[in-house]
Amino acid sequence: MLAYAVPVATVEGDVSTSGKRIAAARTTLGLTQTQLAVRIKSTRGTIAVWETKDRVPEGDVLLRLAQALNVNPAWLMMMSENCIKPEELTPDESKMLHTFRKLSQDHQDQIVSQMEFLMGRQDDRPPRTVSRGSTRLTPKPTK
Repeated sequence: MLAYAVPVATVEGDVSTSGKRIAAARTTLGLTQTQLAVRIKSTRGTIAVWETKDRVPEGDVLLRLAQALNVNPAWLMMMSENCIKPEELTPDESKMLHTFRKLSQDHQDQIVSQMEFLMGRQDDRPPRTVSRGSTRLTPKPTK
């Protein structure tokens, strides 16, 4: 979690649109548009457009924005009434989840089946330890 984040349950103000949610979360943290822009590597003008024109960024920018505001990305996109972030995900995990949700139900089912297949194969293998990109077998315990 970022050091400057505050609990998201304290987000106050009008949250009826995506732009208002961005502004409310930003002001709850006590950030100016410029400060938020610096934290997500954007511009003050872009933040202003999101807040006033009710536009929400996509992809990595959305994830950086949600992280900086300490809120659930789905809440910013008006896809959830819950502003509280789910368990902390890595950027790759968040990107995968975001992409997965865009797929048809049939494609989602195929992905889940493939993951279950891979997990089953993983269970059949001996435990492995990964260290800085190299893989080595875990030593056998001594008796």
